[in-house]
Amino acid sequence: MENGIHRQDFFNLLKEAVKDGLIRVEQAIKEKKFIGGHYSFPKIGHFQSGFPQFSEHDANKCPLDYSDIFGYSTSSVSRIKKDVEAESIESWKKFKEFAEGDSFLKIFYGFGEHYTSRFDDLASKEWHSVYYTYGLIMRLVDRYVHIAGGTEFDEQKFAGIYSEWETSVFLPKLPLSVYVPIICTHFDFEDGSLDFNAEVVKMSDGIQLGRNEQHDITNAPHKIVIFPLSPWALGCCDIRYSL
Repeated sequence: MENGIHRQDFFNLLKEAVKDGLIRVEQAIKEKKFIGGHYSFPKIGHFQSGFPQFSEHDANKCPLDYSDIFGYSTSSVSRIKKDVEAESIESWKKFKEFAEGDSFLKIFYGFGEHYTSRFDDLASKEWHSVYYTYGLIMRLVDRYVHIAGGTEFDEQKFAGIYSEWETSVFLPKLPLSVYVPIICTHFDFEDGSLDFNAEVVKMSDGIQLGRNEQHDITNAPHKIVIFPLSPWALGCCDIRYSL
């Protein structure tokens, strides 16, 4: 499509849901309600050698997690104390019903007859559905506030955030870049091409933090690999993964 959005139906529904979510966040801020922070949020420093040094923000200095008010943040406490019932927001209910009935998302997220978890009770099925619908909206709301720097809705800013989700879900072949860390080594250049598909590049702090946010999980780098990095990596481009 001309605006770069491939699923205009989902864009329109999520746009209205996020707008309504931002209104609730703004109300919570004005009423000075407690909003929890992101858990174990990483930060980066640098040794005199230039190598990155990772640590975590103190608990009281982590960025706020605005999904906390809806009860679906990373904090289990928020599920008990939620200030806003997602079910009470009409646009959220509308998106949930539409997503659960969409032929593609039913398979992609495992809704309805495509649910395959070993936890086969009704409560688990509903939580699964809620996580990928209401949970998706609240994560988009939280991301929007941090990227936009506030709760005032701007469609162009939201479109950039939405397109990240849309690409990860609907694109038949997902483009990606692979970075192979080069351990404890300095180069006297920012980037250098090896061939048409690979180069040695200096990784930005953003990429380093993105890698560092999770570890000790089967699909993410282990601490031993994360911590002794150099700022450089072997980058391989133009890879497409078929979903």
